[in-house]
Amino acid sequence: MIYDVCMAKNRDLTSINQLVTHKARVPRKPAAKVLGSNKGRAKPWFLYIIECADGSLYTGVAVDVHLRYAAHVTGSGARYTRARPPRRLLLCLQYPDRSAALKAEYALKQLGVAQKRAYVNLYVPDWRPGVRDLAVD
Repeated sequence: MIYDVCMAKNRDLTSINQLVTHKARVPRKPAAKVLGSNKGRAKPWFLYIIECADGSLYTGVAVDVHLRYAAHVTGSGARYTRARPPRRLLLCLQYPDRSAALKAEYALKQLGVAQKRAYVNLYVPDWRPGVRDLAVD
C-alpha cells in the first residue's frame, strides 16, 4: 500500500517509510476553491474486457484501467487472470460512476460467449479471437 501511494504521488519511498515509522504528521494545505473543481462529483469508472491467453474474455471495472491491467499481467489481479494470463486489453468503456459500471459489467457477464464476442465486435470490428495484436501489447 505504501509503495502504491509512493508511485502515485511520485515521492521518494524512503521518506514515506520514515513518515509512517515515526508517525509524523504531514501538514496539509488548505483546499483551494476553484471553479469547475471535481470535488463532490463521482469519479468516472471504466468497464474493461481482457482477452486471456486461452482465448477467453475477462470483464472487470476499475477507476484506473492501466494500473488494473498491469496488476492482471503481474499476477496480482483477479484469480481468473492468474490462471489465464492476459493477452491484450480489448475494450475500455467509460461510465459516470461505479454503480453504472457495475450494472454494465453484470449485464455483460450474463451474456453467452458468442454474444460477448459480438459485443466486442461492435467497438472493435477488426478484432479476431486468438490473434495477437503486437501494436496493443
